Amino acid sequence: MAPFDEFAIREGPGETEAVEAFFEGKPPRIVKFPWASAPDGYFVKA
Repeated sequence: MAPFDEFAIREGPGETEAVEAFFEGKPPRIVKFPWASAPDGYFVKA
């Protein structure tokens, strides 16, 4: 499991850019934490 706390936030695009670069522009489906107000979430590698 890999958590993300700033994915898809315009003001700080670094995490989004790093994930997209690592996964070659096709990031895995990210599951949003239901209690989070920001687009925080995680993915699980099967």
